[in-house]
Amino acid sequence: MPANTVEDGDGEVSTSSATGHIVVVENLMGLGGAPLPESIKAELAAEFPPSLASDGEQQVAIAVHLEAALAVAAGDEATAFADYVEPDEPTGEVSGLGLFCDTGWRERTISKTKSLNGFGYDLNESIGHFNGTLDVNVPISGQAGFDFRYAFKKSRLCVPYAVKFINTRAWGELDLNGTLLSAQGSLSYQNDWRKTLGDIFNYGQTFFIGPVPVHVGLKMPVGVGFQFAASASGSIDVSSAGAGTLRFDYTCDLSSCSRTPGTRTSDFAFSNLASPTFTGGASVQVDAKPYAFLELKAYLYDEWFASAGLGIEASAPTRFWYALGQVCGDANADGVLDSVNGGFVDVQGQLSLYYFYKVAGQGDWDWIDWPFGDVLPGTWRVHDTQELLRGKQPFKSLRLTLMFQPIGPSGAIHPLSPMVSGPKSPGVNTAASYTLTPRECVPLPEPVDFRINWADGSAQTNVSGATATASHTWATADSRNVTFTALKDSAGRNFNRATTRTLTAVATVPPPVPAAINVPAQDNDGTFTVTWSSTPNTLDYDLEEKKGSGTWVARASQPETSFPITGRVFGLYQYRVRACNAYGCSGWLTSSTVQVGTPPAAPTLTVRSQLCHGWNDLSWTAMPGATEYRLYSSTTNNPAGSTMVSQGAGTTYTLNVSGTTYLWVKACNGAGCSAVSASKVASVTQGCL
Repeated sequence: MPANTVEDGDGEVSTSSATGHIVVVENLMGLGGAPLPESIKAELAAEFPPSLASDGEQQVAIAVHLEAALAVAAGDEATAFADYVEPDEPTGEVSGLGLFCDTGWRERTISKTKSLNGFGYDLNESIGHFNGTLDVNVPISGQAGFDFRYAFKKSRLCVPYAVKFINTRAWGELDLNGTLLSAQGSLSYQNDWRKTLGDIFNYGQTFFIGPVPVHVGLKMPVGVGFQFAASASGSIDVSSAGAGTLRFDYTCDLSSCSRTPGTRTSDFAFSNLASPTFTGGASVQVDAKPYAFLELKAYLYDEWFASAGLGIEASAPTRFWYALGQVCGDANADGVLDSVNGGFVDVQGQLSLYYFYKVAGQGDWDWIDWPFGDVLPGTWRVHDTQELLRGKQPFKSLRLTLMFQPIGPSGAIHPLSPMVSGPKSPGVNTAASYTLTPRECVPLPEPVDFRINWADGSAQTNVSGATATASHTWATADSRNVTFTALKDSAGRNFNRATTRTLTAVATVPPPVPAAINVPAQDNDGTFTVTWSSTPNTLDYDLEEKKGSGTWVARASQPETSFPITGRVFGLYQYRVRACNAYGCSGWLTSSTVQVGTPPAAPTLTVRSQLCHGWNDLSWTAMPGATEYRLYSSTTNNPAGSTMVSQGAGTTYTLNVSGTTYLWVKACNGAGCSAVSASKVASVTQGCL
């Protein structure tokens, strides 16, 4: 701008001894207060959209030569400014007849191109709440350029008297050549540090359009910055490098930037990552972002009057997050909040675009949604970004996962394990639905790929989404430990953390009767096993026992199909089994008998004659385990043809025989009888002695 600027109403007036007065108009209010003729104000009012009259937004900047405007309003500009009369040149524009000119705006373009050779910056000092080292090495090569568009206005008599800013096109093709971003040091809660290092290109041109002096400036400032926010003190170490080619082409006016049609970008990547670390307290989140930026800025007169441009920021956003305690929900739905212990370090490569503008000292800047998502390699994604401190509204940037590392002690419940909701006891042959979500405490918003192992021999199920649902049908009733694993998210972060739930499938009808029950026919020591066949859709089997002719007594209720029996004493035993589930039980299946114990040994028989006719006294030894004794007699010495004489628990007997009689005795119990004793003879005495 020329020197000697003073305030005059709502318009800015600049004076110069050589050129006269220049009136700057940036909105309708300023136009109304400017010292311009009413006819000129009426003509210029059409340049300001009516929607801007009340909200004060500033998107138009016009510089008017005051003396020329006064002469135009009086109709004598051709005399007062005879040296500046410029008949329309044959540019295809509509021209007046003779010396008359069209009163519309004439657009012109100034184009410049600059080759880039890189820049770097090293900082080793305290920056607010960061104390450490920030290193940036940006060996960018390639080209960037401007097409700066402005316009000027003539009177009917061909005297130029006003100039305005239209837009600037910023374009480039940059090779990053291993751009390095690195930050190391200690930090506390939050900070935002940004430094412009200088201009790698600075072009200015001053010229006259008629009596109106015009200055056009084009700049390419570069710089570095570091943002962080933390909920606890600690130290950070993050480093990454960018490589590849970035192509951009944007047109920026005094309110926004838009992608020039037909332009795209590709082949951009980060590499050479040093292992990032963070040390600090538990239950903490730390966000850090070292970055470098390049801006392409164009202005009319000076940056205060009218300027606009495009910024490109390459950064390495890094997040350290850790959770400890009952802060992340009940993932396995057991009614108790999980006590988690774990976290992650997440380092991303990010490429962002932003625009900026200023009119009469007032302006703004904001991020530009990334426009090239349809042509990027698969490892990149368009990401909804919320900046730490300079964020404004969320915007879409280009993101690539450089490194993601879950951390935490082995065996602990990790917060990256998924939340699972669904029935704990699904019905057999009925589809049961389960919903998987990341834990709400985890600050990672991308959709997740999940895998489910149903633990019944069926194929694993893979589902994806911020909320993912899977259904499964169990063929038989059983209890299984089903594993729900969060594999990775759509950003390429590998989680591989699982939640295990015990699910018990139940039938919707009672199960059938077991097909078989097995017991030994005889057991000597009272220890044996009862087994039975399995049945489908069964949760538990009921087993009962009966001794002799007694009543049935419950022995077991279990999912297994065998039960050990111990401590049974001598006797006959029977068992019965039935299958049960939530809907009832089958009928009973009864076993054959089990004889517990062995037959006693044969006793020793003694016969003593009373010496009175055929009376004889018999006795035998008592045998362990015997419950009764059986006495046999025969006229021949052959027990096979003998006849049982008596049966009972006693060990004596009196027998009257009529002749020589052979006798035997057996000891018996529930397991059977012994062999016969050695034979003895009962005799007859004639008379009584």
